[in-house]
Amino acid sequence: ELLRNPDLCSYPKENVRLFTDEQATVTAMWQGLQWLAEKTGPGETAVIYFSGHGGRIESGPAAGNYLLLHDSHPQNLRQTAVISDALSERLRRIRA
Repeated sequence: ELLRNPDLCSYPKENVRLFTDEQATVTAMWQGLQWLAEKTGPGETAVIYFSGHGGRIESGPAAGNYLLLHDSHPQNLRQTAVISDALSERLRRIRA
């Protein structure tokens, strides 16, 4: 609401995406970042806010830092969460 409020940020409704609870899935995050990469360009502003939990595996084949989404499973982070390397790569595609 803050981003859409005409007295504050005044972003058009179609330029704001919000994923909460069951909508906050790994697929939704990847699709949202792709949408943002396609929609924005140099000189524009993009805001990405994540409120949730993270996880870390310190060794082994699944070692890494992860964001946990609604559909993530702590026992299988590599397949069901957002690993930091993949997130960084997707963020680099956003030219804003």
